[in-house]
Amino acid sequence: MTLYKQLWIAIVILLSIIFMGSVFTSSMSAQQYMEKSVSGHNQNYANFLALLLNNDCAVEICDKAHLETWLKPPMDQGYISTIRLISPMDEVLFDDQAPEKPGSAPQWFKSMFPIAPTPGTVSIQAGWTPLGDLALTTPVETVYTELWEGSNKLTVLILDHHDHCRPTGQHRFKAHLEPPGRGGDTGQRPGRAPVHQNARALHL
Repeated sequence: MTLYKQLWIAIVILLSIIFMGSVFTSSMSAQQYMEKSVSGHNQNYANFLALLLNNDCAVEICDKAHLETWLKPPMDQGYISTIRLISPMDEVLFDDQAPEKPGSAPQWFKSMFPIAPTPGTVSIQAGWTPLGDLALTTPVETVYTELWEGSNKLTVLILDHHDHCRPTGQHRFKAHLEPPGRGGDTGQRPGRAPVHQNARALHL
């Protein structure tokens, strides 16, 4: 194997490592950002439900059947994946979990970039009487799908840029390794005419 091929293989390996590191770092940053974003969304949704329940339970009797009329519809519509409401006496007032529709992200990708947002928590009151503590989570399959599609787009973008730059870089790299006199280079010093031209001038 020539020196040129050895150096070129080493450069390809180095660029591949840099490429994989760039994709991994970008995906990790996006995963952390999305996890924080979903955690904030969970808390906002919990605060919204608490506001509704506090106002309603101040004038209505909030038993389990009444609570279900408020908490069940958001789960059926896919806005919430889990809701749990526990009374101050540790009684389960409402506890349900909605199945999530699987997204396009493969399982190995989910394992590599797990998204575990913090549940939204809030206290519910019936007037001045504490009713219980509510905790909920929102679906994450759509977040995994966005992260997976974003990583794919970044991979295609880097590979496309690498394919455009590879021929030019390979030509320049090979030109540096070629000795003088190859690739159309006559190896003569600048400013001096070729030998056959000088000989022709002497005959004249």
